[in-house]
Amino acid sequence: MDLPVLSEFERELLESCSVSPNMGETTTTLEEEILTEAYDRELIEASLRSLVDRGLVMVSKGLFAGVQRLRDGSVVHRAYEDNWWVVTEEGRAAIGLPPRRSGWLWMPPSR
Repeated sequence: MDLPVLSEFERELLESCSVSPNMGETTTTLEEEILTEAYDRELIEASLRSLVDRGLVMVSKGLFAGVQRLRDGSVVHRAYEDNWWVVTEEGRAAIGLPPRRSGWLWMPPSR
């Protein structure tokens, strides 16, 4: 199997979303907390949708509730509905990660 060619930004997105392998990350968490630089939300979502189209990521709509540490160091408590991005087994292979250990995948319920 040939591995897909990834841009540095696509690789960063896959690596960021793979930290929680069964849950993924929300767009807001990627935008405000995880990514190394501040990127435009539309660019983040367009890039992630491209990864979905290539079978490297799955997306679902779900709720987030909890604490977030923002890039500026501040901490916020909040709840919101957002897209959750979960790296597929193909996406994990594309960035050199082994398959998930548990064999199951949790996806936030679609609304």
